[in-house]
Amino acid sequence: MGSSDQVEVVTIHVRLLDELIPVWRPVKAEALGNECFVILAQEVPEFEEWEFTPGETVTVEAYMDRTGDYLKAIARS
Repeated sequence: MGSSDQVEVVTIHVRLLDELIPVWRPVKAEALGNECFVILAQEVPEFEEWEFTPGETVTVEAYMDRTGDYLKAIARS
């Protein structure tokens, strides 16, 4: 296998539902290209409801705030 067969795992952010203020959870995802990622298998804390769950393919957008640059999941792909 060549280096092009390697999986690129990155951190993206998924919105938590049912929160009083916007809250984003960092999660591990595999880059598929064209701003699409698949959320990798990982534990979802029982008290959290994620907008997108492990196994789903999502589209992300770049987001910047005072603490840094992020990739936010915005839609199912």
